[in-house]
Amino acid sequence: MPFSQRAQRDIQEKKRAALLSVGSALLLLCLKTFLVLRTGSLGVLSEALHSRLDLVAAVITFLSVRVSDQARGRAHPYGHGKFENFSALSRPDFLILTACYIHLRSLFAAILPLRAYPTQPHRLCRIVRGPGNRYDRARAADRPCAKVPQ
Repeated sequence: MPFSQRAQRDIQEKKRAALLSVGSALLLLCLKTFLVLRTGSLGVLSEALHSRLDLVAAVITFLSVRVSDQARGRAHPYGHGKFENFSALSRPDFLILTACYIHLRSLFAAILPLRAYPTQPHRLCRIVRGPGNRYDRARAADRPCAKVPQ
C-alpha cells in the first residue's frame, strides 16, 4: 500500500535529519580524533569515544528509519515500525562498553608511571605571556566603551 504525499514528505524529512545527524557526528569524531592524536589527553580521548558512540547511534538511527518506514507487505502485514524501537535497545550496550573502556584507560593511566614529555619553550612563553595578553585585550575592548557618553 503506497504512502500519501504528506507521509512520503515526512519520511524524507526523517531520513534527511538522520543523515544530517550522521554527518555532524562524523565531523565531530574526526576533529576530536585529531585532538587526541595531537595532545594524547585522556579527557579528549573520552570525548572522542563518546563521539564515536554518537556516530554509531546516528548510523543505527538512520538505518532503522530507512527500514521502519517501508510500506506493509505480505511478509510484514503490520509494517516495519517496531524495527526503530528494537534498534534503540542496542544503544545502552554501546554506552556501557564505551564507559568500561574509558574506565580501564583511566585506571591504567593512574597506575602506570607518567610519560615524560619534552619541554617546548614556545609553549612556556605562551603561558607566561597569557595574562598580559588578556589584560591588553581587555583594555583594547574598554577603549570604545569609554568614548560612549554615560
